[in-house]
Amino acid sequence: MYVLCMLLMLAADPSEAGVRAQNNFARPPAAASEKPDKQRRERDQRREEPPQEPPAAPKAKPAEEERVAPMSGPNVDAMSAFFGAELQGAEYGAVVTALSERLNRQVLTGVAPKDELDRFKGVSKGFARGRKESSQLIDRLYRNMISYLEVESEFHRKPTPKALRAAEEIVKEQVELDPNVPEERAGQIINIMETNGQFPPASIVFGVALRPFRPLKVPAGNVVLGLPTEPEYVDEEKRATATFDFMTCPGPICRVDFEAARVGELTVEQSINGKDYTNVEGWKSVAPGGIQGPMILERPVRARYLRITGAGETEPPMLRNVQVAALKGASAAIVAPASSTPEMDASFKEAAWPRKAEVLGFVATDGLGFAKQQTEIRLCRTSDTLYVAVYARDDRMKTLVAQQTERDAVLDGDESLEIQLRTGRGEPMRFAVNTAGVQFDAQGGDASWDGEWQVVTKAYPTGWAAEIAIPFATLGVRPQQGSTMQANFIRHRRNVINEDSAWSAGKSLFGTLAF
Repeated sequence: MYVLCMLLMLAADPSEAGVRAQNNFARPPAAASEKPDKQRRERDQRREEPPQEPPAAPKAKPAEEERVAPMSGPNVDAMSAFFGAELQGAEYGAVVTALSERLNRQVLTGVAPKDELDRFKGVSKGFARGRKESSQLIDRLYRNMISYLEVESEFHRKPTPKALRAAEEIVKEQVELDPNVPEERAGQIINIMETNGQFPPASIVFGVALRPFRPLKVPAGNVVLGLPTEPEYVDEEKRATATFDFMTCPGPICRVDFEAARVGELTVEQSINGKDYTNVEGWKSVAPGGIQGPMILERPVRARYLRITGAGETEPPMLRNVQVAALKGASAAIVAPASSTPEMDASFKEAAWPRKAEVLGFVATDGLGFAKQQTEIRLCRTSDTLYVAVYARDDRMKTLVAQQTERDAVLDGDESLEIQLRTGRGEPMRFAVNTAGVQFDAQGGDASWDGEWQVVTKAYPTGWAAEIAIPFATLGVRPQQGSTMQANFIRHRRNVINEDSAWSAGKSLFGTLAF
């Protein structure tokens, strides 16, 4: 087990001296500064939820690093389109990150490595031709990453010497491609592989984590998307934990990825308060390499807190690069009749509102992953009005941007939320509001149209709320029992980090509201 830990430590410092100097690479620096219980207590004290929750490892560089020329050339532009990232002028590290992000997304959606290679071949004809070394490098890098996943999957099914030798060739190729590591790095990794008979973690080979390919039966109408939340790591003598606080979980968690050493037992637990945990699933292994990720949950679980614990009997276990993925289902919600008229106060405390949010699981507007900051929406209706209750979560409330003050000002540059309602075959009606309660409305692209509707907003320590009332007369339609309406909800997060997210994104521009 010691030699596997050496592999993990190599990612932090490729030199032998660096390996000897590292004690526990699995723990991120932030986790060592203060006891987690104290951190959590102080964090929870700062949080004041509105009524009715709610509202009721980077690769280290050697000392003398060779400067890498930025990627450039027309072929690089074509590759940028394929990978969905700007590669023109990008440094080597940014390129590796962009390639790994696409490959990880493809794995989550069930695309086998050989199929991704076929897709890449189909669009990369000519990428590596000519004299442009940068496009050749990208081509070789991505093929090497795909090869790694193919061989890892084979090794997982049957750990043979043949698969291990194939992995050694991938290591040699990658060290040759990576200008930031010394040539002896390949020998160090291969020596440990041969000594221990174990497959090298992706972060050791590429400097970034890759999600291994595992067949996953996904329920019809669902896709698997990664959750961007980072866990809090804690290392103890005989166990290591990674705890996630999603604030609100956008979908049922179905997959846990990680790299581990000295882990003989792994458990996944959930909690609604961060204190009392119940078991979700567990695994044990007596194999020399211990338990290795990913783990596919037999029953996907929706949880506020998720704790992954790796235990070992004789040596301190290590967990690193822990990530989770969840199911994103079809965007559909019920607009139930209200028992009374809601009070417009942005508190959602009246019985008229559903106890739980109907609109959940906001994703990035490109549809490639869940949003970092989630938004929850509740819906109800009276005989003449549609009511919408929004709670937009944000852990940086003090730095959000909301500058517009005039009716019908464009709010895309402010922290805001837009409702799109399609009542017929034409363009949707649009209703937007920023945190200051400033309203914008339009019929399709006609912003000169002004409809009759009301909104009230309120700020909370962990997000902002809005209650919106839209008369059916404004929409020009009165939905009948059993009818449906196309709708979407789009959030513009404008903060230290800007983010655009939506209830329905990617190929589907609208979800469905059922009355």
